[in-house]
Amino acid sequence: MSITVIMLHYKRPLKNLEVIVDSLLSKPDSDLREIVIFNNDPDVDLGHEFRGATVINAGRNFFIPIRHALALALESTHYLFIDDDIAISPRTLGIFREWADKLPEAILGLFGVRLAVGSEKLYTEGEHLNYKTRPRGLAEVDIVVGRVHFCRADKLAQAFQWRNRIPGTADKHRFVEDIVLSLANRFSGHHNFIIPLGSGVDFRELPPEGASSVCEMEGLWQGRNEIVLDMIRAYGEGYEDALGL
Repeated sequence: MSITVIMLHYKRPLKNLEVIVDSLLSKPDSDLREIVIFNNDPDVDLGHEFRGATVINAGRNFFIPIRHALALALESTHYLFIDDDIAISPRTLGIFREWADKLPEAILGLFGVRLAVGSEKLYTEGEHLNYKTRPRGLAEVDIVVGRVHFCRADKLAQAFQWRNRIPGTADKHRFVEDIVLSLANRFSGHHNFIIPLGSGVDFRELPPEGASSVCEMEGLWQGRNEIVLDMIRAYGEGYEDALGL
């Protein structure tokens, strides 16, 4: 197994990047190949090196899907994606790798959502599993929330194939790539999980100031509900069985 970590940066404190990279490199996993920071902020130049990471400075904001597209152009077998407002403990990457060996077809993460049966708002009215509401052990979810997620490279290609089947504008897809990735995997007959906290797996929130929160964007939650329904319609009859609803 070879692992690349990909982080997006957009108007968050630069110190966040230092904290995340330092944590990853303080006890580097033997399979860690590289860390890549994709700078989506055209007003900031991070230079070409950033504390042990490869930096790509973009001339415009390519939005969140660029991290999955970038991974498809690289050569690792597995990828860990981390937002720039959360840092994982040094051992977390290695434990993701261990779970990936046990659950090779799964999308893995630290936060997830179980869709709401029978609701038009399948995502927002679903069961949201975070650090306060998650069970103690391994938990199966429909959606692995994109803040921290780990998967095999071919799962990304699987998701992009689904994007071509989903109607709607490109704007709708800017902030839902975690849903597309997760449901594409579920509709292919596989399962997704959030891994247990503790025993070396931990995280801490980092300062969010400097950028408007994606969670506060107008229409975000409606768009996340809509993309779930779009994928269900594209899948067609039998989606309840495919999702176990």
